[in-house]
Amino acid sequence: MTIDWDTYRKVRQLFLVEKQSMRAISRQLHMSRKTVRKYCHGGVLPDVRKVMERPAPLFREVESDIIRLLEENKTLPQKQRLNARNIWEYLQSEKGIAISQSTVRQTAMIF
Repeated sequence: MTIDWDTYRKVRQLFLVEKQSMRAISRQLHMSRKTVRKYCHGGVLPDVRKVMERPAPLFREVESDIIRLLEENKTLPQKQRLNARNIWEYLQSEKGIAISQSTVRQTAMIF
């Protein structure tokens, strides 16, 4: 559970200044005791999440193919154009590349 800064300050004040127990704080603020414990010790700050960027080496290789297919689509009549699912199926069956369908969809939306 993520809380706002006002609630965080209230939890810290009740715990450090007013010396209330974690159980009393959780009862008073209607929060889980685990959440109160997390914020009482100050190890976690609200609204701060660690986001890890993962490398996508396979996407870098396939991105040019996806863009090429999307550019070729522009010249085709509307009924004959490939959608993101068709491009994904093409990459799976013809090229043998294991890439997620959502990756192809996101690239198609950006393009």
